[in-house]
Amino acid sequence: MTISGVEILLLLALLALLLGLIVALSPPQRLLRRIGVSFGPTGAERLLAEQRACALLRQQLGDEGFALLLRRGYLEIPSPSLPDRTYRIPYIHGMVDVIEGGLATMRLCIVPTRWIPDCDLVIMHKVLIEGDEARYLRVANRFPTVAARLMRG
Repeated sequence: MTISGVEILLLLALLALLLGLIVALSPPQRLLRRIGVSFGPTGAERLLAEQRACALLRQQLGDEGFALLLRRGYLEIPSPSLPDRTYRIPYIHGMVDVIEGGLATMRLCIVPTRWIPDCDLVIMHKVLIEGDEARYLRVANRFPTVAARLMRG
């Protein structure tokens, strides 16, 4: 039995229709996830990651330190190299404020290339500052503080 050119075209059209239905019923991202392509965590995965990251941050800071972070909205890390400098790491996304002599002198920004939980961002900044402050300052994007911008104007 031989298949004619018309039958081959009909089979290809049917295959295209089936693929179109699969894509329409299952968004491409879900379809690609099934074959192992990662697009970042789903909502449930993000929630679990946030919970685990906050538990780790609480363990790192202790209950009192974690409560202080929640109350203030930022974590203060003293500079390992300059006694008068402190870094204020925000609890929720934002730039790190550099405080020298009680005044904000600059803002620093380091953003990961992929999503990570907020509590992991706090840990990331803390570890980078405490572990290699000079490299942290080389990598971070620097911005003037609001007060510094107003003084120039």
